[in-house]
Amino acid sequence: MRRVGPFLAVLTVALLLFVFFRGLAGEGRPAALGAAPVADLTLALLDGGTLDLAELRGRVVVVNFWAAWCPSCREEPEVLTWGWRYYRSRNVAFVAVCVQSDPEEARKFAVQPGEGYYAGLDETGRWAQVFGITGVPETYVLDRTGRIAGRWVGPLTAAALRNLVEAAGN
Repeated sequence: MRRVGPFLAVLTVALLLFVFFRGLAGEGRPAALGAAPVADLTLALLDGGTLDLAELRGRVVVVNFWAAWCPSCREEPEVLTWGWRYYRSRNVAFVAVCVQSDPEEARKFAVQPGEGYYAGLDETGRWAQVFGITGVPETYVLDRTGRIAGRWVGPLTAAALRNLVEAAGN
């Protein structure tokens, strides 16, 4: 019986640590799939304009979080540009949100192939907060009502992008 007490104490601490670190990894955060539509957000675009997320309602929206200092993020522009070309006639918008980066560095690495593809800088951290990102790169797809329909953590592949967009109803 004396050995059971310390074992239970260690087990309890281990479970509490597991729950704590699982929470830090983004499990159960507000930006859950199918939750309420994402809040209306404004993004400072790298070309000097602004984008209001509400303007994109009615379209499937791919939101990709990246950083200029992130080597893995530099793999994604090719996939995102492919996706933009493939889906632009199907009313899908792409929003590349640069986080935690110097604006000049962001401009060096940003891709802006054309209409329906927006590249901006999350200067206040509001976009990252609302989506609850856990790191970069990270990609979310919103359905036509503005709800999160899918999420991909890590460098995006063409197959993953296609699956996310198709699952969002396109």
